[in-house]
Amino acid sequence: MLLANFAAQTKFEQIPEKVIHEAKRTLIDSLGCGLAATQTEKGRICVEFARRLGGPPEATIMGAGYLVPSPSAAFANAELIVDLDFDTLLCPPHLSPAVISASLAAAESLGLSGADFLTALVVGLEVGSRIGTSVSGLWGMWFERGMRFERGIGFEPVSVYIGMGHTVFGAAASVSKILGFDGMRIANTFGIASQFVPAPTTAKFLNTPHSPMYKYALLGACAQAGVMAALLTQLGYTGDMTILDGDTTNPEICDWERLTRGLGEKWLHVEQAFGFKPYPVCRVQHSLLDAFLSIVSENNLTPEDIASVVVKGSPSCLVPLRKNRDIRSPYDAQFSVPYAIAVAAYLPKPSPKWTSPETIKDPKILKFMDKVRVEVIEGIGLGGYVKITTNKGKIFEKEAKIPKGSPVEGFRMTDKELEEKFYTNASGILSNENMRKILTVIYDLDRLKNIRELTRLLTIEK
Repeated sequence: MLLANFAAQTKFEQIPEKVIHEAKRTLIDSLGCGLAATQTEKGRICVEFARRLGGPPEATIMGAGYLVPSPSAAFANAELIVDLDFDTLLCPPHLSPAVISASLAAAESLGLSGADFLTALVVGLEVGSRIGTSVSGLWGMWFERGMRFERGIGFEPVSVYIGMGHTVFGAAASVSKILGFDGMRIANTFGIASQFVPAPTTAKFLNTPHSPMYKYALLGACAQAGVMAALLTQLGYTGDMTILDGDTTNPEICDWERLTRGLGEKWLHVEQAFGFKPYPVCRVQHSLLDAFLSIVSENNLTPEDIASVVVKGSPSCLVPLRKNRDIRSPYDAQFSVPYAIAVAAYLPKPSPKWTSPETIKDPKILKFMDKVRVEVIEGIGLGGYVKITTNKGKIFEKEAKIPKGSPVEGFRMTDKELEEKFYTNASGILSNENMRKILTVIYDLDRLKNIRELTRLLTIEK
């Protein structure tokens, strides 16, 4: 009940300004990623799927010129936001697409204020983060301490990859908050939400050479489940209200202290692991890309100048999905370490083009992958080392211990950098005027009377 009561009782005025600002930043980042994905095959499939479900016009799908029921909008928008693997990092990752999509759809359907939406968004992110880093089994992603950032180590996982069930609870918490539930009804919603939790297939996913479209999990279904669980509670459906209660003496089930410690005072999703991605590929590649692009830029190297590249990262660089050189889809490209280095050699400015259908078939990029050798350094976390040898025999080396965008001083992405990323993602989809309006509205969201003033700006201009 502690998490349920926290979700019910939290008021906008109680949330620190820093936390609100980070919620706005992740909203900017996520909407840019989602708009870019409206141009992908998966994006078009998910938008069409939501349209075919039919139902009352309640909420906006990014890029679409029509409204759909809020569960359908939550599904489509979550799939759009996560599609490019460019979305905001949390602890655990990929929580934002489900929570943002579910809360935005529910808030739009009711015409809530920006402040009410932000409150629900923050609550959902916090609940999802605490569950995902505390509860083992089907619901957790990283058990015990989750992920930590340490100077000299970087981004260090400290336990076992399991699943994405935390996203369902985060979405359920945010929608319950929007619907004005008390603690008892939110606890009931958690009980219903638990029955929608996806199978813990993340380890299987990483050990498969080729990625399906849903990647880590079908995050659209997780967002949709959060909306559906809350709507079922609203209609009187009952769930197990004790689903998050258990044996507090058994650390194999949950790190109970972490789950509730400082609840309402410490915001774990911001204070410990809020980061952003400068590259549209899996985070494991990012330090390697930081080092590679730094060498290339500092020494004015062209792809033709380079004879070989040795990259060294964590052991996770050698799981089948990440050492794959047979690039069949954008999702293979997002996880392949050799591909990430090759595409950066020819397209040094990160953009959605990195994994477009044309780029992943570019013979120059595919051939450059042959120059890349991947090795392992134990204990490096998400750090990386790169050695480039030129055709003239010159050798350049660089180590990057912490990837750009991490929540560590000196590595954070600034507001300006996130705005530039948003423009890169939404360019050619929205007009410059519309993009500027979206940024202005989001930064002033706590004073917005109706969230629909934001969602109406998310339609692609014909």
